[in-house]
Amino acid sequence: MNANLLARLIALASLILSAIGAAASEPTVPLGGQGNSIEPKVASVMKQAGSALNGKEYDLAISRLTAALRMKPNANTASAIYAWRADAYIHKGELSKAMDDANEAIRLNPHSYDAYLQRGIVYRRTGNLDKAISDFDTVIRLNPSSSLGYQGRAVVYNYKGDYQRSIRESTEAIRRNPRDARLYVNRAFDYESIGNFDKAIADYTKAIGLDTADIAAYSRRAYLYVQFGNLNQASADYDRAIRCIPRDAYGYMFRAKAYFAKGNYNGAASDFAKTAQLSSNDDKVLDSLARFKATCPDSSFRNGKEALEVATKACELTKWKDPSYLDSLAAAYAETGDFDQAIKYQGQALNIKSVHPFWRQEMQERLELYRRHQPYREESKFRKG
Repeated sequence: MNANLLARLIALASLILSAIGAAASEPTVPLGGQGNSIEPKVASVMKQAGSALNGKEYDLAISRLTAALRMKPNANTASAIYAWRADAYIHKGELSKAMDDANEAIRLNPHSYDAYLQRGIVYRRTGNLDKAISDFDTVIRLNPSSSLGYQGRAVVYNYKGDYQRSIRESTEAIRRNPRDARLYVNRAFDYESIGNFDKAIADYTKAIGLDTADIAAYSRRAYLYVQFGNLNQASADYDRAIRCIPRDAYGYMFRAKAYFAKGNYNGAASDFAKTAQLSSNDDKVLDSLARFKATCPDSSFRNGKEALEVATKACELTKWKDPSYLDSLAAAYAETGDFDQAIKYQGQALNIKSVHPFWRQEMQERLELYRRHQPYREESKFRKG
């Protein structure tokens, strides 16, 4: 198997925020980060598994990787196989299996930065943020020229509400890989969180310049244009997002948000359903689905019970520390008519210090609605009639 092809497949299997958009332009990396080569006896099976990962056929990838393990490869090759399979399990939301595979990959090859990368992702998704940072620190120590460890730390610091630190980590990732559109999208999220909307728009624009099919960048830039009253620009960006073909769960999620913003609730419902099917244990996916089911102006798409279930799961995955998820949970309770709980969780969200004043004002307005025993409806700025 061609070594460069293998390295690219490893990079493809190592996406941290694959759902946020573009294909990674990660530097070529050797197997396990240590320059080892694949054993010829498993090379063809690994190639099939890599193609399946690239095509997001995760069940097929797992089947091929399991077959490769049955061929009893050497320790370094087996470590790489376990790391790849961990990545596939992560994408399927089977985090316990992913953790087992990542740990086995590390046991077999303690110098495999890809294995630490996968374990760090699992730690982050299960709310073990300090352990995630420790693993991403190891990724950086083992491969300091790669953007991946910095990208991973940026995501964790975002979850911790330390947006300035997240921005610094994203900037380091961009310095190492300036052609990766996802990195600019990640940093733009943080700029949004601190209310620096001009820089957020600039980063979304940069991401679009690098990848004209980046649904997240179009959708989020459109959302910011709405906040500034630039409805024509916002409408154009939402239309571009809708025309894009989703590559993964987050692609469908952001296109669903674009449909929702334009008042096409059927399109939004269809894409949210596809998102949940592809990634049923991802906190961002769960939160977005909960918000749609709790706040859609069209009653035929609302379901307070289902919204409450998925919103609660999103909060559990993030240890009840994400203010936007608590905000969605409050909206779900309000939709069910339980305004006491809605007030409780909206207040809990407002008590988190990292909430920027711009977003705090909107959350306070929703709290006043719940005090008047009124649910929240997220009206489209573009829907006619």
